[in-house]
Amino acid sequence: MPWTTPPFISGFLASGGDWKVVLLQIIIIVLTTLFYIPFIKIDEKVAKKSAKLNATA
Repeated sequence: MPWTTPPFISGFLASGGDWKVVLLQIIIIVLTTLFYIPFIKIDEKVAKKSAKLNATA
C-alpha cells in the first residue's frame, strides 16, 4: 500500500475490505483532533497577546 493513499481508502484496502478498520481510522482521527484543540486555543491566545503588545509598542 503506497503511503500516499488516503487514510480511509488505505485502511479498507489493506484490511481486505473490512469496514471496521475504516471506523477505527475515523475514531483515531477524531480523538487526535480533539487532543490538539486545547493547544490550538492556547496558541491563539498567545498570538492575540503578542499582537496586542506589538500594537501598543
